[in-house]
Amino acid sequence: MTEEGTQLPRFKSQVKEDFDIHLPVNIAENIKCAPGDWLVLDVIPSDPGKSTPDYTSHEIEAKQRMQEADELGANTFNYLLPLWLGNIREHMFVLKERADSNPLFTPKTISDIPIPEKDRFGIVIGAGPSLKDTTEAQWEALRKFSGCIVATNKALIPLVEHNVVPEWVVALDGEDVVFKSFDSPILDTVKGRVNFLGPTVLDPKVVKYVFDWAKECYWGNPHMPSGQDTQRWNVNLVIELLNGLPLLRHGGNVGTAAWLLTKQIKCNPIGMYGFNMCVNPEKTWTRDQAIDYEYIYNPENEEVLALDAAFRAYVSILAGVTDQAWNEEPSVRTVNLTPRGALFMSGFFPNFTLTDFIEDKDVVQRADQERTKSLARISERIALAKEAMKPMFRADEF
Repeated sequence: MTEEGTQLPRFKSQVKEDFDIHLPVNIAENIKCAPGDWLVLDVIPSDPGKSTPDYTSHEIEAKQRMQEADELGANTFNYLLPLWLGNIREHMFVLKERADSNPLFTPKTISDIPIPEKDRFGIVIGAGPSLKDTTEAQWEALRKFSGCIVATNKALIPLVEHNVVPEWVVALDGEDVVFKSFDSPILDTVKGRVNFLGPTVLDPKVVKYVFDWAKECYWGNPHMPSGQDTQRWNVNLVIELLNGLPLLRHGGNVGTAAWLLTKQIKCNPIGMYGFNMCVNPEKTWTRDQAIDYEYIYNPENEEVLALDAAFRAYVSILAGVTDQAWNEEPSVRTVNLTPRGALFMSGFFPNFTLTDFIEDKDVVQRADQERTKSLARISERIALAKEAMKPMFRADEF
């Protein structure tokens, strides 16, 4: 895809005092919406006493939000760096203790992950709200699935509770709350059956638990994106020199990290289930709260979803790496199995039901066909969006 093709068409909407998102009456006609299509809406706050939205104010606020996002990234790095480095130090102590008790012990890394000779179907399962809505028929299909299931850490306990044993579980965050994903006696029933992948910044309780619980543990140092920041690049280099472990590509979120693992172990196609990556707007939100979100509108059911900066980044990163994989040779296909949410309405992922993905033998062919259609529709709608924005929608059209 071209760089332009990865951009979602944007339309102006208006948030009024009751927080209803008002769309221009002719918006569907202007962009020729098809069932299931989506629109990304820039929210323009409505100022009392003015007959038109304050576009200039909105543009200023948008720039401020971008600056705040950059500052948030830097502050997050600076805030969490002591925690991450402390966890890395504890990880080294755990490795040393195991080496002292067993001279033959050598930690396994991402480079040691066994790669199958043949491709398999793969499903990455996250813990979004749609996971709770899984029907018994879908659970039964997962139990019979002969491919590879890779779970994020929060999805692990729900899966095991329904007698679905993933082949892999992936954890990423360094905070101690991650241990809750493993703190259940039901996981004793699958001890020694699930492989684990994680970074060296994990909380020590998680590290010690998975060493004793998992079938095999595979480690890598977190790849802290450096950009032009030599401080972050030096941190990556120093950590690698200290513990001798390679960098782990993770995309900044556990869902993308799990997808990257699923691709590494030659799963093709890959289905994403339980990845809503959005929230539903609330009428109780204030104007200041509303302006921090980007909105996706589905004209098929008139549903509006809200994405904050983190969700926008997660969807964008996942769309980027999967798009690159589609264009590789051989092509690695990624489809969305989550029945609602940002991936479902993004336009970049062919949508399948979970049972169709597991049971339909023509998934690969259908995925290629849907992918071609979606790219053509995105290109057409971008052109229509540009035309529809000339002139800008007037306030009386809302």
